[in-house]
Amino acid sequence: MMRKLLILFLIFNALAAYSQQMADSVHRLATVEVIADRISSNSAGMQVRQIDSLTRKLYSATTLSKLISEQSSVYIRSYGPGGTASLTFRGLQTSQSVVLWEGINLNSPTHGMMDISMVPVFILDQISLQYGGGSMFSGSGAIGGSLVLSGKECFSQPLKVQARLAAGSFGNISPAVKISLGNRKFCYSSSLIANSADNSYPYINLDGKRKTFQHAAYQSLGTIHKAEWKISEHQTVSAAGWYQASSRDIPPTMVMSKSMQHQSDRALRMSLQWKWLNAEHRVVSGVALTREYLHYTDGMSGIDAEYRNRTYSSHIEYKYVLTPLLVFDAGISGRLLVAETIYYNGIKNRPEAAGYASVIKSFPSAGWKVAANLRQDAVEGYRVPFCPSLGAEGRLAGRLDARLNVSRNFRVPTLNDRFWMPGGNPDLKPESSLNAEAGLAYRSGETKSPLSWKVELSGYSVLVDDLILWIPSGGSTLWSPQNIEEVWSRGVEASGSLRLTEKKLKSELSVNYTYSPSTVTCTATALAEKNGKQLIYTPLHTIKSNFMMQFHDYTVQLQNTFESRRFTQEDNRKWLPAHTLLNISAGRVLKIWKKDFTIQLDINNLLNSSYQAVQYYPAPGISFTGSITAEF
Repeated sequence: MMRKLLILFLIFNALAAYSQQMADSVHRLATVEVIADRISSNSAGMQVRQIDSLTRKLYSATTLSKLISEQSSVYIRSYGPGGTASLTFRGLQTSQSVVLWEGINLNSPTHGMMDISMVPVFILDQISLQYGGGSMFSGSGAIGGSLVLSGKECFSQPLKVQARLAAGSFGNISPAVKISLGNRKFCYSSSLIANSADNSYPYINLDGKRKTFQHAAYQSLGTIHKAEWKISEHQTVSAAGWYQASSRDIPPTMVMSKSMQHQSDRALRMSLQWKWLNAEHRVVSGVALTREYLHYTDGMSGIDAEYRNRTYSSHIEYKYVLTPLLVFDAGISGRLLVAETIYYNGIKNRPEAAGYASVIKSFPSAGWKVAANLRQDAVEGYRVPFCPSLGAEGRLAGRLDARLNVSRNFRVPTLNDRFWMPGGNPDLKPESSLNAEAGLAYRSGETKSPLSWKVELSGYSVLVDDLILWIPSGGSTLWSPQNIEEVWSRGVEASGSLRLTEKKLKSELSVNYTYSPSTVTCTATALAEKNGKQLIYTPLHTIKSNFMMQFHDYTVQLQNTFESRRFTQEDNRKWLPAHTLLNISAGRVLKIWKKDFTIQLDINNLLNSSYQAVQYYPAPGISFTGSITAEF
């Protein structure tokens, strides 16, 4: 019955996206899609950071994983260039973070993660990080945080073209182009990028001998298109599509003699949304489709496996501005997950639905905003916890701001957890968490002084119940997922920035420190030695500092990252040592034929440090990337 209702709901919203026709006075529409907009307006008390345009430009020749790793407190678990890279917010697991694009949840329905290793920064217009529990906005999986990606409007913008060519160490080459144009009624943007590398870099093996990384080549292709139409003075329809394909050899680890593994991926994401609004009311309706394909082969073991996923989703949301100080927001959404692999013994699917409501109240005399959110999900086969949240933020005293947020969040077991053969467990319960965070921010006064500064301090606590872990079943060699753990992640995030702005000189120094103990507090008797131990690959201390300077047409950035040791065993008896990385970038804008040409040189791992981000996967030493970008 639930499946039939969900299908009818999807069809209804697809029709609504086309058929609604209302007209009223001219009103400029919001540029961020529905889920991203709900996060920015309803997430009082939460830490939300938007990556600015200058930072995106400095990292335009790199991947999303590198930008986030160096420019935020989020930890990236990476297997090296061309290898899988996934998010870990606030010391939690990679499956407890969500990636959104144009309101679409990109986490795989099979393993619950999103690989961002080959997502290029160049094709992305807006990048935001939402720290802390976000199930009230994003649904399942948003326990640690969310990465929100979206495009931007280009109405009334003349034709703009950006072409870029980047090349670097280990045979890396990456051409790219971006086009955007628009008038009063129509807006279109498109980007295309390709990337390839043989990835044969030198490293020091476990015996202290110099070797060359083998069987590690990769290629990728990505393209994003977005179009928006103002079909009337009060309505807009937008369509977006993202195609991503990659092919990579999977290299041997430092304890393997060779590898014959290979993986090919393809992903298509499409979104269609309709929006209508006036001064008091806003209605947003949309449908989306994602298709994923993965082909994995291993010539040594004879494995040849294919994985196919499809996700159909729909949502409708209504926002009512009762007064400029009081806003109501409510909506419903639905998803149908479909997956096919030989390890499921056929096609498996799972319908999901959710209803949510919010109230946002502002108190301008006190300088505060309060937001209350309620959400209830229904997932076939599971009893999902009710997820409320309450947050507040505003001026505490003088130039001192404060924020506070508490929330309940959840993660439903993945399709692999439930259906994988052998080992899947259909009796799993969803993970649930109780999140709390508070923060203070103090900034310099609003004066004409060229020198400004800001300091922030945040504390958080996340208690996760019924954590899902794959363990040997009944003492046998068969592994199966079980709800056996309770994890407590807590910590402190501190940051400071100092900015100098003159007519021809702009500089900024920023430092971020993270202290993130994340320990198992309760587990099964058979795994009692894990109690009180730090989760693997979660550094206790992280320090990231950046210095950026612009002078005339020149730009220089110096970036440093320190990570304390990371345990590689759950009993904390073995670990990877602490390491420090230093990167530098320098660029210049040239005027040629009255057009801007930007040349940039990036030097990564300037100190040529030898380290492993994941055990037995050597990271590259010093490397170089040069790029030239032309804007017309």
